Amino acid sequence: MKHTHSSRLSLAALALAGILTFSACGNSSESEPTTGASAATRDPAGTDLTDEQIVTNIRETASRNAEYWFTDITEDRNLHIELLRDITEEGETRSNNSAIDIHADKDNQTLKIESSRTDGETRTEESTSYFEYDGDVITVYTSDSDAWNSTELPANQIASTADVAVMDTSAIYSYVAALTDATVTRNANDSYTLVAQLTPDSLNEIFGDTATAEAGTSGTLTVSVDAQTFELYDLTLELEAEITDSDGRSSSVKMIINATA
Repeated sequence: MKHTHSSRLSLAALALAGILTFSACGNSSESEPTTGASAATRDPAGTDLTDEQIVTNIRETASRNAEYWFTDITEDRNLHIELLRDITEEGETRSNNSAIDIHADKDNQTLKIESSRTDGETRTEESTSYFEYDGDVITVYTSDSDAWNSTELPANQIASTADVAVMDTSAIYSYVAALTDATVTRNANDSYTLVAQLTPDSLNEIFGDTATAEAGTSGTLTVSVDAQTFELYDLTLELEAEITDSDGRSSSVKMIINATA
């Protein structure tokens, strides 16, 4: 499926560069948050970890997922993603919303992706893709106007399928992998919750010369992970950005991402 979103405003443009920096922000969780890399408190997994160590472990796990989530199946996995995007240019607002469900089956070495996208009006695009793994080779089956097409490719080239769901999933993990500072909360249910804030400066590092995030741009990333595996099980990202591209065109972007595993 072709990605209809402008590259300068796409999720990939915001996330896949991998250089996003965050500054700490508050957390209203029931558990008492700790801040600062020197804090060492008995964590849910039963070991003493500083906030810095927790963030590092979460970043490393997310980085592996961003790169290898689709290259091989080592366990049964499920991931549900909802993305809501509103873009306003010259007084006209366009919506681009999507829902993605991914199911990985370790025993059968198969992966299924179901996705639906709407432009906020009446048009909805739905697609289903199947991936069959055989060692380092993947056969990808995609639907196109009720017809099925198959492509065989090396597992490490799965991103070249241009499947938007693959791109969006990798982008979400890239957000988490880019964490450098966050408020860490140790929860009673063997989990950690991290909260970090996006700033204009952090987004401008990603945009480079293609666009500028203006003053007033703000966003919050909240991540919950398993305290033993550091695997993501819940993520919420909220972003409101004023963007000016390299041609001087201004856009207002509102984006909400919810992901659960």
